[in-house]
Amino acid sequence: MKVVSFVPSWTETLLWAGVDVVGRTRFCIHPLEKIQKIPIVGGTKDVDWSKLAVLKPDLVLFDQEENLLSMAQSCPWPWHSTHITHIKDMPGELKFLAEKLQAPKLSQLAERWSVVLSSPLPKTDKIPALIDWYRSSQVGEFKKVVYVIWAHPWMAASANTFIGSICEWHGWSLWSGETKYPTFLPQDFSQTLFLCSTEPYPFLKKKQVLEELPGAVALVDGEKLSWFGLRSLIYLESLARPKSL
Repeated sequence: MKVVSFVPSWTETLLWAGVDVVGRTRFCIHPLEKIQKIPIVGGTKDVDWSKLAVLKPDLVLFDQEENLLSMAQSCPWPWHSTHITHIKDMPGELKFLAEKLQAPKLSQLAERWSVVLSSPLPKTDKIPALIDWYRSSQVGEFKKVVYVIWAHPWMAASANTFIGSICEWHGWSLWSGETKYPTFLPQDFSQTLFLCSTEPYPFLKKKQVLEELPGAVALVDGEKLSWFGLRSLIYLESLARPKSL
């Protein structure tokens, strides 16, 4: 089946599984050696239907968290929209896609996810997917942990998201607002650990904004913590396995 994917994490996973991905978004960047040969047909919030008409896909893949509802509603080709809000959603969704796309390797991934989910939580006090400390602290315990995804306005990922479920797996309890991705004011927090994701906001390139955050601030790899499918699985497997392996 020829598939157009509007979900970067699914694009990487499908290519690993040998699925014929014929169209992608500009944000689909892995794996580099394969992705460069696949035409860009839009972004996660926009689409050029004329480019899809040339590709004639058998299936267009969306995700409710990544894409706009209007994209799916106006899609003139068969489509499927995933809805991944927790790591526990992964085995079932992968099995569904494996059958729909006739891709046995996706079933293998589903089994690997099941193994990770059934494994004991890793005993570690390390920050998940830590890249670097921007501002450390001598205080080992924090009243709040905020997973920051955007600046100006400041936005966070709540506990009831895929990101939140991975942090929960690590033993971190995230601050949550009234929505899945609430806005917040830095000055409203004290004794807080801010985990600033490398995406979607480029905190690595704009570290100066981190001066506005009080307390401890760490830069974390957003791809490992939010790209469901292959990338987050490999990351969690690396924590669950003994280092000798």
